[in-house]
Amino acid sequence: MPRAMVTSYEARVSTTPPVERSFPTGGDPVGALTAAKDWIEDQVRTFLDQRPLPHDFWRAGVVFAIAMEEGRFEQPIALLTLHTETGEFVFDWDEGGA
Repeated sequence: MPRAMVTSYEARVSTTPPVERSFPTGGDPVGALTAAKDWIEDQVRTFLDQRPLPHDFWRAGVVFAIAMEEGRFEQPIALLTLHTETGEFVFDWDEGGA
């Protein structure tokens, strides 16, 4: 999806129930995407402070690009996978179309 069509990003954390938040692009689509990814990481860290990692290689969150032309259209553009390596959490973003 070309960035010019994106009106907002929707960030979703893979908890039960999922936690979601929208980030309007306004005049700064890169800033909105960065804010969405940072928010997911913050939510995941809060989750991990309260509970153990659900399973290693947890698909912890996703960011969708939202376009409002001719109705609502969502496209996953970034996926956060969390795993452990030598006892540390590793946050791995896949931005290749999730």
